[in-house]
Amino acid sequence: MSKGDRTPKQEDLEQWLKEENTIVVDNSIDTSNFVRIAELKSTYADLVNLFGEPIKISDNEDRRVQWGFKEIETDVTAIIYDDNVGKWTPKDMPLDEIYVWEVGGIPNPENQYQNRAFEIIAQAFHQFQKEGKKFVSKPLQEDLDSFNTPDGFIKNPFEDEQ
Repeated sequence: MSKGDRTPKQEDLEQWLKEENTIVVDNSIDTSNFVRIAELKSTYADLVNLFGEPIKISDNEDRRVQWGFKEIETDVTAIIYDDNVGKWTPKDMPLDEIYVWEVGGIPNPENQYQNRAFEIIAQAFHQFQKEGKKFVSKPLQEDLDSFNTPDGFIKNPFEDEQ
């Protein structure tokens, strides 16, 4: 992927899929310099089933829960968290009604699109499924935008409940 280009080349994707770096849940990572990198469409039940209970955060206004991840070989870290400022989901929305989660990481000052946080999360999903963890929720619709409410939030995105 070249600087400024957000589209990975096929050989980059193939190499990434061959990577066998170890991702662990690490809720002790320092997230003070983290920023929102991407969004992740998932249910709370699936996140808990795959990664365990999140840590509860009481001293941070913008999030209530988060899961921390660390790639053992590189010490690259990432988090999944809820947006509790009302920008992407309504403030204080019940966790089991959130379908769009935030992915955070340390920004790359040279190129904002070359951050490995989302890659770490994708590898964690892949690795934990290989270890036997399963999704417990019904599949979400691919196009969650079609489930936007008038205020711009997502509601009822399951495939068979339209």
